[in-house]
Amino acid sequence: MVSFTMNFVRQQAYGTIVVHATLDGGPWQTAPGSGPISYSIQGPSSNTGSTIPNSYTNQPAGSYIITYETGGPIGATFAGASPSTVQTLTANGTIIFTLNFQTQSRGTVYVNATLNGEPWSGAVNYLLTGPYPESGNYVSNGFPNAPSGNYSVNYSSGGPSSSVFEGVSPSTQYLPAGGSITFTLRFVFRGVMPGPLVQ
Repeated sequence: MVSFTMNFVRQQAYGTIVVHATLDGGPWQTAPGSGPISYSIQGPSSNTGSTIPNSYTNQPAGSYIITYETGGPIGATFAGASPSTVQTLTANGTIIFTLNFQTQSRGTVYVNATLNGEPWSGAVNYLLTGPYPESGNYVSNGFPNAPSGNYSVNYSSGGPSSSVFEGVSPSTQYLPAGGSITFTLRFVFRGVMPGPLVQ
């Protein structure tokens, strides 16, 4: 009697997960200066990501959920994932998660100065730090089109003659979307006031 044994191997089901992003409806990708991003994908296998576009091959079939964590385009807010945060990956299939971002309304950062508490304008060098870093060389000055976030101003040099720099008021401020904030560089006169002319 001859006996035959038939051996079967369960075929593993794998597919590909792709992650894209949009900014105001157009494609967005990570690049130097674009802003960092962090997201995670949970399901039969787990993945984390910090680049877009990105793809994960040889992923087990099943249900996956994407979670946005932090970051994205500078000055934009997360508007959800499409077509859904949960998708099902089939054998040899591909699912695409798209993280959508929308640009916030921009605001304006103003930089003024005072001398002995009175308004002063002229040449002075300073740095605006925050989501919209800039440098300035005079006051009064305004920086429009600034995304919301925390800002501060750092004095570099210059200002009224015969004066010393006391500080910036306030030291840090939050610019809301579409709003405005004002920083004041404070100087105090430390020279000798001119006396009356002698005939």
